[in-house]
Amino acid sequence: MNSVLATTAVEKTPETRLRVLVVEDNIVNQRLALIMLKRLGWTASLACNGLDAIAALERENFGLVLMDVQMPVMDGLMATQEIRRRLAPECQPAIIAFTANTLPGDREQCLAVGMDDYVSKPVDPAELSAKLERWNAALLKEGRGSFVPFFQGCSDLQPA
Repeated sequence: MNSVLATTAVEKTPETRLRVLVVEDNIVNQRLALIMLKRLGWTASLACNGLDAIAALERENFGLVLMDVQMPVMDGLMATQEIRRRLAPECQPAIIAFTANTLPGDREQCLAVGMDDYVSKPVDPAELSAKLERWNAALLKEGRGSFVPFFQGCSDLQPA
């Protein structure tokens, strides 16, 4: 029984959680997302549009991306396609659609452009937590938990 408790405690430490990049243009949604993630125990940073997200992923280590779909400058669908095109397979984060788009077909459209999962707004904290834990565990299992900045460790980055 003690080993199960110890394993659970280890799984909740920051060292076993990948960093989250929140890509969201709405200031209220940005604040809510960052507060929710902090309460759930995640370390997160913010990008305000898809172009900023690509730049952040080229500079820093993020294993998980919460990507809004409708944003100025570059929307989440285009940003996801560009991330998938530019980053080497071993450098790919899990991208979770983080959107108010809930019409039939919206989820499928997000998955079709390369997103890995989908969370609709308003966000249910339990659902978000479960999806982050699931993708975090999957990436760590693949050995992608020790990222180095892409410009140092992923030579397959293609120029824009």
